[in-house]
Amino acid sequence: MLGLIAALDVGPQKKAELRAAGTQRAIAVAIGKRVFAHDLPAQVLKIRVDGAGRHTIAGVTISGVKFKHPIDASGLTAEVATVVRDAFAATAVEEVDVWATVPMAQPPKTVVSGEYAQPTSRTVYSATVVRGDIPKLDALLKGTRAIYWAEDFRAGLRR
Repeated sequence: MLGLIAALDVGPQKKAELRAAGTQRAIAVAIGKRVFAHDLPAQVLKIRVDGAGRHTIAGVTISGVKFKHPIDASGLTAEVATVVRDAFAATAVEEVDVWATVPMAQPPKTVVSGEYAQPTSRTVYSATVVRGDIPKLDALLKGTRAIYWAEDFRAGLRR
């Protein structure tokens, strides 16, 4: 499906609709419209917004393998900052979580769905940002308190 989206070169609204998920899908679409207005190097796979009562949290999953052009660690950090700023600017979400995932090789006949499913991807980067962190976002994303990097992934990015 995502390959078809890329092949059709649809606009930000359609991309946002196709990649939105969660209990607050309309909010996910609003975030996506802003995010997909940029030509970001990493592919945004999904924007999910879930809420309970007056609390809403956005989760953005990006591909750790499909880059539109070469990217290094600082480039990925800049992309994450853009996504986070867009999410907060477009909506009233209180937290934005961003993950980069890569597929995991599976031997033939491995169960990948259902009760005995084996993981099919792994998280190689994650960041959690609350709205109050926006003034210090760049420093936060360059630090280690709210950021996880898989060292093999980070080392493999173009320097």
